[in-house]
Amino acid sequence: MELEIFNHQLTANKKYDDLTNDVKELFEKPKDNKIDNLILRSKHAIVYKEMRFRFILIFKKRELSKVILIAMKKQDNPIYSVIENTNERHIKWLLKNYGEPTDKKSWGIIYQFSSMKITSEYDPRSGTSEIVYDLNFSKEN
Repeated sequence: MELEIFNHQLTANKKYDDLTNDVKELFEKPKDNKIDNLILRSKHAIVYKEMRFRFILIFKKRELSKVILIAMKKQDNPIYSVIENTNERHIKWLLKNYGEPTDKKSWGIIYQFSSMKITSEYDPRSGTSEIVYDLNFSKEN
């Protein structure tokens, strides 16, 4: 299983320095790009597999570790807001794109692949939901 976004294979060994300038321009610039651990947030919602998401890329030791997706409303305004009922939308999107999950929990669903783990995580207290691609899953287990 590969995660391809912006015509780039996003894998656990993908280095921040290997991202093209076109891809880097989609994200807020890190305050200090010389540090090993970076968090990049997309400037605008980005369409991925027919749904608009805010993207968060997490780099540890300058290597991509996690990709977080949060469903967003369709707007042209650079300031965008989260869709209501994101948890339901995330689960429907995951089922459409990946089929039945490996496991279901009260807080979300889990897909386990040899190269990554994908979870839809929901916090009922805050009402927040996100899809997390854990690219280091196979290294940890």
